Amino acid sequence: MNIESDIEEAIRALGRGDHAGARMAISKSVAVDSSIAAIADAVHYAASELEHDEHISEATWNGLADALLGTGMDGLVDSVR
Repeated sequence: MNIESDIEEAIRALGRGDHAGARMAISKSVAVDSSIAAIADAVHYAASELEHDEHISEATWNGLADALLGTGMDGLVDSVR
């Protein structure tokens, strides 16, 4: 299991509008490494917003980007939003 790949897949799934795929991708990793809990929380929040509102707000995308600061994946959110 590659945690970074799972995080990337979760964020790309959000960009595609796939809330279920985002949740599945991040759930695999957070079960193995609880140090990504803040990232997982941000992904789950964005997935819930997407599911209920059919879009992700700018503030939520920004929160997800903030959760990724210092991970080496800082620009990922900007590439998919």
